[in-house]
Amino acid sequence: MDAFDELLERRPGVRLTIAGTPIATDGDPDAVRRWAAERGDSVEVIDRYVPIDEVADIFARARVVTTPYLTGAQSGIVALAMTMARAVVTSDVGELGRVVGDHVGGRVVAPGDSHELAAALEEVVSNRELATRYGAENRRTASGSSSWEHAAERLEGALEALLSDSD
Repeated sequence: MDAFDELLERRPGVRLTIAGTPIATDGDPDAVRRWAAERGDSVEVIDRYVPIDEVADIFARARVVTTPYLTGAQSGIVALAMTMARAVVTSDVGELGRVVGDHVGGRVVAPGDSHELAAALEEVVSNRELATRYGAENRRTASGSSSWEHAAERLEGALEALLSDSD
C-alpha cells in the first residue's frame, strides 16, 4: 500500500486492482478495504474469490502484475501472469526472484522495501515497450522450461533414473 501511494503521487493516472479477498500484513483485511476506498477510482478491490473464467479479463487490463510478498516459496499469481504474457514485479522471496529474473521477466525487489517496489513498478508502468518485452519473455518461459509438459518430462526422467538405479 505504501508503494502504491508513492507511485500514485508521482503518476496520478496509475490504477491498482486487488483481485481476491485482501490480505493485510497485520491480518486485518478491513484495513486494506479502507485504504482502497480512500483512494477512490485509483484502486479497485475485487473482494471475493475470482473464478478462473474471470482471470484472463483481469490480467488483460494490467500492464504489470505485482506480488509484494514478505515470505513465500512460489506463487500461482506469478505463474498466471507469465502464462498471460504480463510483466511481473515481485519480491525476492523463495523461488520468485529466480523465476521472474530481474530485468528478464520483470523486476525483483527486496521484500518489504516499499520505495524499491514503487520505483520498479514505475519503471514498468511508465514504459509500455519494456512491459511488453518482459511479458513476452514470461510467456516464452511459461511455454517452455516452466510448462507443465516440461515439468512432466523432468519428473518422468527423474523417475526413470530412480528405477534404473534400483535394478
